[in-house]
Amino acid sequence: DQFSSSGNFTVTQGTVNTTANNYGIYVGSDVVINGGGLVLNSTTMTVAGSWEVSGGGYFNAGTSTVTFSGGSGTKIITSSLGRFAHVVVNQAGKTWNLGSGLNLDGNLTLTNGTLNTTSNNYFISVASDVLINGGTLNLNSSSMTARGNWTRSAGTFTAGTSTVTFNKNGIQRLSGSTTFYGLCALTSGATLQFTAGTTQYVTNMAEFRDVSLISAGAPGATWYFCYTGSSQTLSGLQVRDSNAGILGGQTMAADAVSIDLGNNTNWSFGD
Repeated sequence: DQFSSSGNFTVTQGTVNTTANNYGIYVGSDVVINGGGLVLNSTTMTVAGSWEVSGGGYFNAGTSTVTFSGGSGTKIITSSLGRFAHVVVNQAGKTWNLGSGLNLDGNLTLTNGTLNTTSNNYFISVASDVLINGGTLNLNSSSMTARGNWTRSAGTFTAGTSTVTFNKNGIQRLSGSTTFYGLCALTSGATLQFTAGTTQYVTNMAEFRDVSLISAGAPGATWYFCYTGSSQTLSGLQVRDSNAGILGGQTMAADAVSIDLGNNTNWSFGD
């Protein structure tokens, strides 16, 4: 069963709860929660318009998925008073601008359309995976953190002058090739795995501290890194199977306590 509205969905008082039955919700226009609350449990909800939680409103995402899809033009997502679980952007030719920072306790998926942090440079924080399989993620000069895997199989990542930080205490995998402006991994003991044969490009700043940078494949399976920026901090690293010498990439100069695990090109280790 599904609740469906062709117009706005507004909660001013009381609570709308999809219950353990996880009834679906479709909203053909805007969602406005300015009092009372929305409790989604594990529901799938589709929204064609803007999203706003303000005033005394509250939003409990549970483990739900909110898909922004339908309609045309430009809409706004304002979620400073509520964290999403999973978010999907899936409408060709449509843009969702952030009106606040965006916090996700699950995945961020772009399939069609554009998610734009705007000139206000609102942050994005993703507790699980980032999947760009279509559409556009436009970061402007925002900061973005990701605690899961990063996959770009299609679509466009427009880095602008942003910084993306991988901050999981464990293993994170980068699949597909992406061009970053600033790229960081600073969680001591963490591992970034790069899919063999793909290339990560960094055009301004690379900062890796006390992490491992290795191929996601068997030893000897090369991944590529092209750094053309002006600021690199590489300390306490373990590096394996990285070719940083393609397309005019600068030498990656790791410090003397970093460890060369083998099969690295255009890297120096305390030289």
